Amino acid sequence: MRYSLAGFTLIQILIVLSIIGTLSATAIPAYDSYVKKSRITEAINFSSASKSNIAEFMMLNKRYPVSATEAGITLGHSQLIDQMVLDDQGTLSVILNEQKMGAPITVAMKANFDASGNVTWQCGIAGNISYQISTCNDKTVEVYEQFDNSQFDELNSQLATLNVELQTLSSQAHSLNNQLQELKESEQILKNQSNTLKAEKKSIRDESTALRKTLTELNKAKRQASSAEQKAIQNEITQVIEKMSAANNALRENTLALDNTNQAINANQSAQSTVSNAINTSNEQIQSIQNKIESTSDKISSLNQDVKMQN
Repeated sequence: MRYSLAGFTLIQILIVLSIIGTLSATAIPAYDSYVKKSRITEAINFSSASKSNIAEFMMLNKRYPVSATEAGITLGHSQLIDQMVLDDQGTLSVILNEQKMGAPITVAMKANFDASGNVTWQCGIAGNISYQISTCNDKTVEVYEQFDNSQFDELNSQLATLNVELQTLSSQAHSLNNQLQELKESEQILKNQSNTLKAEKKSIRDESTALRKTLTELNKAKRQASSAEQKAIQNEITQVIEKMSAANNALRENTLALDNTNQAINANQSAQSTVSNAINTSNEQIQSIQNKIESTSDKISSLNQDVKMQN
């Protein structure tokens, strides 16, 4: 007798796989949602002792506690809970671990006085609304928003960079100011040299004028002198002419030195103008950096004000 071996056909296998896929697509998200909701319930239960202390404080003092310390509670954490925060309006926020929840989730429980003076609680969730549970779905509760440390770090990094730039620019400006001061001192020295040369030039010219006058008088005296006296007068004339030649040479050297000094003064003043422009540009850059530092500091202050710090 022969037996035929029966197996699954390809179509049957595909049908089975399709059924498994459909069940997985439905069951896995449902199970994940159930787990996340159970973790939210766990977080609410974790905070029950803190809520009791807050309610007791409010009943006794008829006001909200200004801090966790005043309420007599310790804001703890766990593997599921990263942080608990109590503000001065009676809102206890529980920040859940993002890795555990798959997304940023915060549970906020707001304490209120009812008409009879008793403490009641509102509960709301910030994050994935699909994880809301029936006992915590109040959308009117102001939920604490966890501070984004990356923003703070980025702003502080920008502030540090700006401060380094400011320090560099300030150092450059200081160096430029020193350079300008040195140029001004050098200019004053050159001007003093110029004044000295001008005085020397006047003295040389006065000397040349006196020598020419002397030479005129000697030539006149020579014409009127006897033959014996003319030789002595000629010697004097020769000496005067030599002195006049030396004076003229000194005048040329003085004029050249004065021209060089004036050129040096002009070059100095041009350098001063360049350095002054560089200082103005540097000061504008410093002012711009200071404005950026002020703006960045204001942003950091604004972020700090927006964050309700853990008491």
